[in-house]
This record gives sequence, C-alpha cells and structure tokens, in this order.
Amino acid sequence: LPAIEQLQQRRGTITAQFGHSHGDGHHYDVAREGLRILYLDNHVDPVTQTFQFYAPLDNESAHDEVRGGGAVFRTWRFKPGQRAHLLVPEREWRNQLIVPREAVVVDGLETIMFRLREHDDHDHAIQSHDHSESQEHFQESHDEGFEFEPVGVRMLHQDGEFAVLGESEELRAEDEFALNNAQQLLLALKLHLGGGGGGHDHEH
Repeated sequence: LPAIEQLQQRRGTITAQFGHSHGDGHHYDVAREGLRILYLDNHVDPVTQTFQFYAPLDNESAHDEVRGGGAVFRTWRFKPGQRAHLLVPEREWRNQLIVPREAVVVDGLETIMFRLREHDDHDHAIQSHDHSESQEHFQESHDEGFEFEPVGVRMLHQDGEFAVLGESEELRAEDEFALNNAQQLLLALKLHLGGGGGGHDHEH
C-alpha cells in the first residue's frame, strides 16, 4: 500500500499486461504502459482484506464484423472481469545500466554476463567434441571469429523483464554483451570446462 500511495503522489505510472502464463515463466500478449492511478479506496475489502485502486484504461476494438443490413458487431480487446498483471514501480533507478533479464544469469553468489570478444588461432576456449545443443552458442560464435567470455557484474535489482546493474570496472562503454540466452551460455561453458561428459570417446 505505501508503494501505491507514493506512486500516486508523485504521479507515476503503472503497466498493465494481459495474456496468459506458461509453466516456465510469463508471456503476455498485450501490454499498456503509462496508466495513472486515479484514486485509492478509503476502506478495506471485508472479504479479501485488501485495498482497491483504480487506473483508467482506454478500451479498443479488437475486431469488427459487418453483418447483413450494415449492422456492426464489435469485439472489444479488454473485457470486464479480465485478469491483468500490473507492474508497479517501487523506485526510480538513475545513472545505472539496465539490461534485459535474459542477459544475466545468477550462478551461486555470482551474477554473470557474457562479453563478446574476438579470438585468434591459438585460442581453444571453445573447442570440444561435445556437440550438445547448449554448446552450439559457443561453437557457432567460434566459427565466425568471436566468442563470449563470462564477466561478473553487480545486480542491484531485477524483475521479469529487466535487470539493473551497478557500476563495475568490468563494464566498459565500448564492450558488446549478449543480451539474451545467458543461462544457455553458462550451461555451455560449464559443459566445456567439464570436458563434455563422454563426448571425447569417439572419433571424428
């Protein structure tokens, strides 16, 4: 409740997401940003023991069907009682690096991103006889003359979409980082460092 009240006082906005959930995370078909909280209820709901707040949402046509005689049947995109997922910001981050959530992966106590770098003919960091799907990220990049190296970063905050990173000597303006698939890249790295299981027992 305090976060909602503070957001309303500073005239901040929320995001409404409509769609459906999947077992491995959330996927939303439609999102509407910039919604302002109009007001909060002055009493607690006796059944749910929660406060309600209200944010206007302009509806829009999803589909119009014209029947005989020119009658128009309209299907609205948003419907009464439809479930929505609301993103309510708790604070504003200034002068920090914000990256997609899939660009970072947490491994124990360490948070990792993968930096792009070129390799030379003597660099064998990616070479392995294990051709599992997870290592294809490394093998393909190696064949094209570059590869990814893990870099430890300091994550200040994360949600389902973004991660906020603090200042770090490892983050340089001229560097390029992978902005997705960090989990798969970490798995491929571990498989490579671990020898790839029994992948060395056969000939090519």
